[in-house]
Amino acid sequence: MQTKISDEEGYGLAIRTVDDLIPGKVMKGHTGSAYGLYSAMFFQPEDKFGFVVITNGCNPIYTDGMNNVLKQTMVVLYNNFIK
Repeated sequence: MQTKISDEEGYGLAIRTVDDLIPGKVMKGHTGSAYGLYSAMFFQPEDKFGFVVITNGCNPIYTDGMNNVLKQTMVVLYNNFIK
């Protein structure tokens, strides 16, 4: 599931590989949205940490295919609890 099918998509079987979420970390995960709910689950298999963020009512602005609120939340969690 974690092996990407193509470089263009960056996805395996619904699992995406990203290197721009947490500086210096390659993360695996998935995002989703429906009816005002926005969610993301990303993990770092080698360092054994990850995040699940679920929100509603946020302003859905996206940068590089990622909801800004979800991305910023994971960065804050990493900087304050993992780093």
